[in-house]
Amino acid sequence: MTMNVAGMLSRLFAEGTLWLCLYALLGGKPGYFYILVITFLAFAIPANTLNAMDMMSQRSIPQNALDHLLGYPCNFIPPQRPDLSAISSYIVFARTCLVLLVGLVTLFVRYRKQNHNLIKVIRREGGFYYISSLIIMFFWCLTSTPHTPAPDDYSVLWSVKHLILNIFADRLLLKMRKVDDRSTQVVISTLVFDHGGRSSSSFDESENFSEEAYTDESGEGSPGKVDQQPVSGVSEKAMGKRAEV
Repeated sequence: MTMNVAGMLSRLFAEGTLWLCLYALLGGKPGYFYILVITFLAFAIPANTLNAMDMMSQRSIPQNALDHLLGYPCNFIPPQRPDLSAISSYIVFARTCLVLLVGLVTLFVRYRKQNHNLIKVIRREGGFYYISSLIIMFFWCLTSTPHTPAPDDYSVLWSVKHLILNIFADRLLLKMRKVDDRSTQVVISTLVFDHGGRSSSSFDESENFSEEAYTDESGEGSPGKVDQQPVSGVSEKAMGKRAEV
């Protein structure tokens, strides 16, 4: 039971990581945050509840010789509600289709002309995750349907699903941590914090231009500050004349 709950939470958190990336790609606006949270919970709560009800239908039976040798106190019969597990699989499959569609539309519409390393990582690793999840969940739905002609008696798809999906989710996080070039920092800033018309690239260009303007070739002080002194002197003289008049 503990392993089943731990596996359920690990898959839920792995899926939530990809939804956080989708939230950042959408611009980090509060409206998108609430929509994604409500949608994620609308799929996650029924699916996990049905899975939990299916697991709770198990009953313990006396241990056999192999269980005694392995040190197990008892054994369990298979879950008695495969229909609940099938419904949960279809819910997860619908969630995967939905978020894959939203992610593809977001990447191709909003970031179609951007080719930064971070966007490449999200496209590649996120695509691996959702395409593999879509394929695995499709066959999982077929095999988990009651009275299916091709049942998964040895839980092969179950093991592959838990292995592959967690690996791709971890790969996405690790690859994102390795991307540390300058263009990536600009993209990270604009994904969540830049909601106006001003881009971070223009900000960096203006900042570099200002640094070059205040540094001359001889290494002396800022030419801008030298030019400000006569201007301030003229303004003071003009103010003195006006006061005398």
